[in-house]
Amino acid sequence: MTREEKEQAVADISKIFTEAKGVYLTDFSGINVDTINDLRSEFRENNINYKIVKNTLTRLSIKDLSLDDLRPYLDGPTALAYSYDDALIPGKLIDKFHKKTELMPIKAALIDGTIYDQSMTLKIVNLPTRDELIARMLRTLNSPITGLVIVMSGILRNLVGVLDAVRSKKEAESGGDKHDTAPTDSGDKQENSEEAGAPEVTAKTLSGQETDGDASVEEKTNGAVDEAHEEAKNDTEKENNKEE
Repeated sequence: MTREEKEQAVADISKIFTEAKGVYLTDFSGINVDTINDLRSEFRENNINYKIVKNTLTRLSIKDLSLDDLRPYLDGPTALAYSYDDALIPGKLIDKFHKKTELMPIKAALIDGTIYDQSMTLKIVNLPTRDELIARMLRTLNSPITGLVIVMSGILRNLVGVLDAVRSKKEAESGGDKHDTAPTDSGDKQENSEEAGAPEVTAKTLSGQETDGDASVEEKTNGAVDEAHEEAKNDTEKENNKEE
């Protein structure tokens, strides 16, 4: 490799660490050509780049990038899997591949500008993706809303039932009051009429019928006396005529 090629290689690696959202250092030892080709194909489908690098050139590339903490991991066979779109996708695919084949373990990673060792990297890559987090958040948000709608629907149904029951009760009470009140009013009117009529009848009887009755008796008595007196007078006259 010429000097210019080395400088270009160092510049290319530096660009990867500078611009990629997620860079994963892996150990590709023990992987055959067919297996690595299958993995590369899956990487391409997810816009992931895969590059085998030399540790010496990689050390030179990070020299001026404040990434000296990566140096301990630049030992043995090293390849870089990186993405300019998603910081976690490369690590997820590598971890999935490693669990299936026990090959290509992750050494370390640079995720959004922060260096993580193997243990922390595996914890991070097993976190939900952005789409998964959005889906979970939507489910979480929708769940209380759905429950609230169900509860509110139940409350509204109960409220309608209560209002209907109150309306029916009011109508029943209103109808009963009218039914009960009518006879009472009629009775009151009748009683009032009787009470009002009683004095009138009594007054009429006392002042009219009874007075008239008394007057008729007196007149009849006087008439009888007059008739008796007249008969006595006539008899006396008849007797005097006879004597003469």
